[in-house]
Amino acid sequence: MNFFEQQDHARRQTRRLVIFFALAVLVIVIAVNVVMALIFITISGQAWSGEHHYPKGFFAANTIITIGLIIGGTLIELFNLRDGGDAVARMAGGTLVLSDTQASSHRRLLNVVEEMALASGIACPRVYILQQEEALNAFAAGYNPNEAVIVVTRGLLERFTRDELQGVVAHEFSHILNGDMRLNVRLIGLLFGIQMIAGFGQNLIQLCFANGSSQRGAYKPVVPIQFFLPTGVALYAIGYIGLFFGRVIKSAVSRQREFLADASAVQFTRNPDGLGNALRKIGGLSRNGFIESHIQHRNAEQLSHLFLSAVRPNLLKGFFATHPPLSERLRRIYGRDVTMLEAPCLVINEAVVVRHALPEIPYVATALVDAVENRNLASENIVAIAKKAYGTSTLAKIRLCPEIDRAVHDPHAAPMLVYALLFDPSQERSPQEHCLIEHLPHQADRVAKLAAAIARLPANARLPLIDLVAPALRQLSIADRKAMLAQ
Repeated sequence: MNFFEQQDHARRQTRRLVIFFALAVLVIVIAVNVVMALIFITISGQAWSGEHHYPKGFFAANTIITIGLIIGGTLIELFNLRDGGDAVARMAGGTLVLSDTQASSHRRLLNVVEEMALASGIACPRVYILQQEEALNAFAAGYNPNEAVIVVTRGLLERFTRDELQGVVAHEFSHILNGDMRLNVRLIGLLFGIQMIAGFGQNLIQLCFANGSSQRGAYKPVVPIQFFLPTGVALYAIGYIGLFFGRVIKSAVSRQREFLADASAVQFTRNPDGLGNALRKIGGLSRNGFIESHIQHRNAEQLSHLFLSAVRPNLLKGFFATHPPLSERLRRIYGRDVTMLEAPCLVINEAVVVRHALPEIPYVATALVDAVENRNLASENIVAIAKKAYGTSTLAKIRLCPEIDRAVHDPHAAPMLVYALLFDPSQERSPQEHCLIEHLPHQADRVAKLAAAIARLPANARLPLIDLVAPALRQLSIADRKAMLAQ
């Protein structure tokens, strides 16, 4: 596929659609002013024909109140999402995968995320799993690459091979690099703001009939019902009209961004079969009546535009659909029509033989499960598989150094790795070494060992180490972070 052409086309379409979203807000403002003008004419008893007289600042007040509701609702929702990707992941019911996990499927996922982080040159994002979801889906969220998260479903981990998982993760990394995450989170807030119009109208309707008093059998409402009731009904209707158009535009923005992310995933991995087979499996499950990509969580609809594939069946295909048809996405990846695939659950062998063969390299041993899935392997072939799996890349050199690899994934050892990166062992008793012995007597020896191990790595491995250790550092408490910075 010509992914550079696809990227340029998707970016142009997205810019137009964002402008259309702003126009939808403008239409809401105009609709509110028209409806309020009609209500005022009716209540004031003015003739429908001829010149109408409105109070000074009538339309300005309507406009300010309407925009204020939209902005206020948006700011409230964005405040609730102030933690960025972590807040969105928790909103979807995600569970954080700790960097030092030993679960084979979790370790495989973290390994793939680390590879894509190094390939894209950004800090390794935190990873969450939707444990309750059997569907095949994933998303990325956050305001900027430094606090992004990757979220995948349990079903995706159970049914996708490593190459397919890599294709999905590369797709989500495209959303991180292309700024889609920031746009998607802001769309959540803006849709909530537009919905505030309907909420305000509903509150006015309730206010007309709430806390009224009864005098001599006559009901007396708490507010003038002849004005507030039609106003509430009008705002309620306008709010949902705005939400209707907002969802249409959100869907169109998301569809174009999915094409862009598909193109970028192929660019990152240079393997169209990775993402392609993942989408073919989603399509195969859908064909067989399985749950495919549909998310059951109560916030799924609100987050629908973030996911890899559609989270709900489309009532109006192509109109409210937040994702393009799988057939069209596959056609752009392969340049032709392709058949769908089955997606059986993978039986991940815990590879006891690997753990016994390489006990001194636990993380590499766990990662090698990918190479021995569904087959037995003689221990003498382990080293050959390790070289084939990791080659001579920078990541291979880091992972095949057990002391460094453990520190990268251990939150307690991560600060010591940072000290070691700054450590200069050129002099036998350097000032840095004296400082470490004085302030960190129990950690000084390990820092020195880590510094010696880092010295054996090529110089171009030092910066990737910072990218890899970022998730472990994010798990530190505020006090531990301040202590590390002080040292």
